[in-house]
Order: sequence, then structure tokens, then C-alpha cells
Amino acid sequence: MPRRDDLHRILIIGSGPIIIGQACEFDYSGTQAAKALGADGYEVIAVQYSLESFDEDVAMVKRTLNRVGSPVLLVGHSYGGATITASGVDGRVAGLVYIGAVAPDVGETVQDQLNKYPSDIFSRVEVADGYA
Repeated sequence: MPRRDDLHRILIIGSGPIIIGQACEFDYSGTQAAKALGADGYEVIAVQYSLESFDEDVAMVKRTLNRVGSPVLLVGHSYGGATITASGVDGRVAGLVYIGAVAPDVGETVQDQLNKYPSDIFSRVEVADGYA
């Protein structure tokens, strides 16, 4: 894809925080994408949301859009694909990029997509303080 001279900012929407002991970091794929895009001259902003609710996560992306100029490219990984889908209707968004991400259709939820491809991976997740 040719480089767009009008596009200078890219928001990378993570799949959620990775917690190791007392430390927390942005997901690995988001970090690697940010490094590569930054090296190519783009301003990269990593958006990390709270995972309180889907609506709150979309609101976080929109609040970030309010703080940056446009046009902006949204990049979503994993669950981040759902949030960029919902946020992508904003006129400031120039495009959407999905990296190993869910991309629900209109009226479809992330859970609907997960149900299409069942896995036992979540049975191995330990829940602490009500959050997985």
C-alpha cells in the first residue's frame, strides 16, 4: 500500500493490559507495531482502555480522538478490533487495520464471534478481583 502523505497519526488499540506480578504493560503486538510505525515516521499513540465495558472502551477511543488531529488510522488487535469497528464511523478516522482481531458485523457482539470458534483457552484463565 502506498504511503499517504495526509496521514500522520495512528492510534493502536490494544487487546488489554498484560499484568505480570505488580507490573503492567501494553500488549506485545501493539508495542511492536508502534515501534515499526514510529520508525517509519508516523506519530503513534497507544490507547489502553479499562475493560470496564465495551461502551466505555469505545468512549475511551473517542476521547482520544478528541485530543488528536485528524485524519487518524485506527489499528486494533484482538478485542481492539471490536472497538475500532465501533469507533470507525467517526469522520476523523481515515481507515481501520485489524491485526489478529475480531471484527463484528453490525448487531454482532464479540461473544457472538467467539462462539463461532469455540476454544477452551478461557477455562485456563485465573480470575482475580472479578477481572480476567
